[in-house]
Amino acid sequence: MAKKNYNITITKKDKLDSHLITINEKMTLFRYRPINNYTIKQLLENKITLTRPDAFNDPYDTSFVVDIEKLSKFFVENFSTDILNEYAKSIGLNTKNPYKISEYWIKDLYESNQKFLRQLFIVACFSEKVDNEVMWAHYADNGKGFSLEYFYKDLITVKDYHNQFVKDISLELLKQFPVLSDSLENFNQQDYSQYGIYKVIYKNSKYDGTELLKNSLEVALNGMSDFNTTYLDLLKKYKENNVNLYTPENLKIMSDTIVFTKKKAWSYENEWRMLLPNLLIDFANIQKQHYTIDFEVYPNAVYLGEFAEVSTKVIIYNYCYTNGIQLYQMFSDLRNKKYRLNKREVTKAQMLSFLNQAK
Repeated sequence: MAKKNYNITITKKDKLDSHLITINEKMTLFRYRPINNYTIKQLLENKITLTRPDAFNDPYDTSFVVDIEKLSKFFVENFSTDILNEYAKSIGLNTKNPYKISEYWIKDLYESNQKFLRQLFIVACFSEKVDNEVMWAHYADNGKGFSLEYFYKDLITVKDYHNQFVKDISLELLKQFPVLSDSLENFNQQDYSQYGIYKVIYKNSKYDGTELLKNSLEVALNGMSDFNTTYLDLLKKYKENNVNLYTPENLKIMSDTIVFTKKKAWSYENEWRMLLPNLLIDFANIQKQHYTIDFEVYPNAVYLGEFAEVSTKVIIYNYCYTNGIQLYQMFSDLRNKKYRLNKREVTKAQMLSFLNQAK
């Protein structure tokens, strides 16, 4: 069977670390799901929903750091005293200290950039393992939910479909919203190769976004006359100066070092992420934190939680029996001292017998 390779490149100080993994065509990933109307609807419709990072359960996910002292020095050297004092007045800051004012302004800019970054992407999370008890507890309704197993190659098909859809619809969206057309036209020209399905890298240091933020300020200084400049105003200014902060190269760095990097404490998740571009319509303040891709993808198998209720079993059994999908029941092996669940195959005959009894 043919194999595929890909690189995840993360920024670490002044050098690049390469993270190379060989993927077999038969490789599968698992997605833990709780039981609710939302997840059942996705299951029955064979759809995958992705989430913006600002809706993650971990508020520290997809974040970066900046060197406040370095940026404060840049502010004081490049911003006029009048602009700094006007900003201080606007937020009710009772000080004339330029470094103190700059620090507050940097924090404001940091929060704006952080918010913007978390709206640029949508993400679906998967795991390499289906036998992790902690994952079943945290993400599958304390073992009452289920887990879906997908072929990696099928998820790649979903990724390719969405990227093409975004390319096709972006131009129409920009035509409908002139303010976006002025500021974000270059988004249509971007390379979508940075989007994909990659293994999360676990480390205990965040991405340093100081230079990225400093570069954005350098461009803004050429035309910024007051502190009320909006983020879209900045993007428009970048365009006028033929500067695109969100080039494929910068997006690649941001996604690899921010979206695909998590603290080591989360390493038990053995996580992979599907990273896709968000629709530009979100920049028109139409807030949509979850997005369902309108493309059918069937799981290779479904795994029922050890404590799944009868009503859940009826739905899952019926789904698997009707669609010819393999079903497994998770259970604890009382003879095994290790914290790990086992699986038991549920045959079509057993599915039919259970469904008949349930009637």
